[in-house]
Amino acid sequence: MRKIVPLTFVISTLFALNQGIDYWKENAQPDSKSYESVISNADNIQAKTQPKQVEEKTSMAQIKSLYKEVSAFVTDHLFDFSSNEVDEMKPLGSDEIFSANIGDACPVLPVPTISFTDANVSSSFAGCSGISLTAAGCGGNQVRWYRNGLYEGTGTTFTGYPSTNANYYAECSDGASCTSTKSNSLHVPVWNARVIPTNIPPTVCTGDSLELAVEFYTASSTNFPLAPSYQWRKDGYPVSGATNSTYKAKVSGYYSVFINIPLPFKNTCTTNAYANSRVNVLPTATISATTPTTVCPGNNVKMQWNYDYEFNQGGGTLTFQWKKGGIDITGATSTNFIATQGPGAYTLTVTKNGCSSTSAPINVTNSGTAPTQKPVIRDMNGVAVTSTVYTCGYTTLYGNGCANGQTLRWYVKGSEYVQGTGSSVGAFATTYGSKYYARCSTGETCDGVASDTVLVAVARVEVTKTLGATACNPTILTASSTPGTNVTFQWYKDSNLINGATANQYSTHEEGYYQVAASFTNLFNNGTCNPTSSSMNTTSTQAAATPVITACAGANPGTCTPLVSPINTYSGSPVTLQVSNCNGTVVWSTGASATSIVVSASGTYTAKCTNTLCTSPNGNTIQVIVAACSSSLTLSHPANDITSNPNANGNLRQASASNGSITATNWVTGNGTKATYAAKSVTLSPGFIADTGTIFTANTGGCN
Repeated sequence: MRKIVPLTFVISTLFALNQGIDYWKENAQPDSKSYESVISNADNIQAKTQPKQVEEKTSMAQIKSLYKEVSAFVTDHLFDFSSNEVDEMKPLGSDEIFSANIGDACPVLPVPTISFTDANVSSSFAGCSGISLTAAGCGGNQVRWYRNGLYEGTGTTFTGYPSTNANYYAECSDGASCTSTKSNSLHVPVWNARVIPTNIPPTVCTGDSLELAVEFYTASSTNFPLAPSYQWRKDGYPVSGATNSTYKAKVSGYYSVFINIPLPFKNTCTTNAYANSRVNVLPTATISATTPTTVCPGNNVKMQWNYDYEFNQGGGTLTFQWKKGGIDITGATSTNFIATQGPGAYTLTVTKNGCSSTSAPINVTNSGTAPTQKPVIRDMNGVAVTSTVYTCGYTTLYGNGCANGQTLRWYVKGSEYVQGTGSSVGAFATTYGSKYYARCSTGETCDGVASDTVLVAVARVEVTKTLGATACNPTILTASSTPGTNVTFQWYKDSNLINGATANQYSTHEEGYYQVAASFTNLFNNGTCNPTSSSMNTTSTQAAATPVITACAGANPGTCTPLVSPINTYSGSPVTLQVSNCNGTVVWSTGASATSIVVSASGTYTAKCTNTLCTSPNGNTIQVIVAACSSSLTLSHPANDITSNPNANGNLRQASASNGSITATNWVTGNGTKATYAAKSVTLSPGFIADTGTIFTANTGGCN
């Protein structure tokens, strides 16, 4: 036996006890305090705790003892953990909220027996059909129903609409707080319906079908006890006559089945079951000819596959194979086909996921005689061409060679469609060229021999970049043009013209964007074409500049007229060598490191420029010839005649500036010849001649 106790009573009791303890703690004189009555008529299942003032003297120990007793009652009696079941709970406010085994006396109640109301209906169909159970043996007592241990309701008959498998039992109740032992348990399986196969193949072959069937199932069985009716649907619409539990799908679509479940206590129970995915049946391939199928011998017929949306449904890749007389045509594997194989029956086979569909044939026949003349193609200058014509993008091709009554028809290689008719055709060039040819024709389906194929190509220029082996080397830019003749170049940096940069190569150490423009002349369109390459970017390099060396007379020349190598001087008359155009440190061939050096010995001098990473080549060389300084110098005719300038420095003759002398009887001749005599004394004796037009200077000075 069990007795029913309201859960509200238990919760209210524990709450009141807690309030009483807190109230006690807050007062210094507990004897004078009042408390709520925490228990009222536990036998009345509808009772609610009502606050009521009572005056009683108690102690904290008594309050705590009472709290512990009630807590123990809840733990030990209301929740019976000794069994495998937890008694039924319902939301607060229900009349019967909690049942527990308690020690109070209950009458002995009969144990009910439950059974299916209709012996033929012992299962349910998920989502719509119900189940009816009947209890017997409770007499005038109340019947309480449970599903999987959870309270469901009261009454002699129980009707429910479960969606999952469940176990049911009942108890007799006195309508108050006592119930009987559990009845027998009945298992009610819940059926579901699905369409099989659940794994729909990606493609159903042409002419085949996919059999779909309704499968009813529970967790443990597929033997559905009822006899439903069916209506199959495609894409949501009923399929006429498809009212069996199976259906053979022969066309593509989304399939489902409408199921009507017969029930003894309900007129209808309907549901829909859906195929797991779309059924994709490979349709029959169809092809069509886009040109006449009766042609002259040697002429072609153009055909194409007629696109069908259904071919692309589901996964998998389409492949195509054109055939003549059932034999594969090598390389004919696209959706379009040009039949050049002569008369015969042509078909197309489309394959996907192992299924193939072959079209009905197109029959090609021959009729008539094709022209035998071979046309000649000419450029705009009237020159016959058999290979390539270059243009800036557009040109005109001309043709001749057809007999009277014949028409010249123009074609582009690859498309094989007529581009024009007549003695000329406008030809457009592409990056890689377009190939044109022509045929003489006596009608739409009767072309003769093809002319030579002419490639119409765009005149263009491109730039390639070659990086230096190290950071000291320049970047080399190279222009290449098509065609490679009759072309000139002009280089640009950052869109600015580079003066003098007109070769096919340009080297630079500077960062920037470089382009080259090509100028073609004598192209077949009788004009000039000026294509420009795309930009090529470069990064800066750290090359050391090659130095430029100049020479001046004296150790501190200041501003001077540069001397020209070789330089003749005398002991005591040094030469200053200077470097310009160095972006680093100057290193002379003597080992010195300075912008300028003073030399007084004969030799050949040069210098390099170095920076952090790089060393330049040697600069120009300067030869210095230093002669001894004598005390006397005799210049006689003809041995010492001066007739020209060895270099821009002229001719210098010196003796000691302190005690030297020059005696001259020689001749100075030649227009523009320069001669300078310098010593302590200079004597021009009879016989000395300085011709008109020469530049002669005599002065005191000389060498040391």
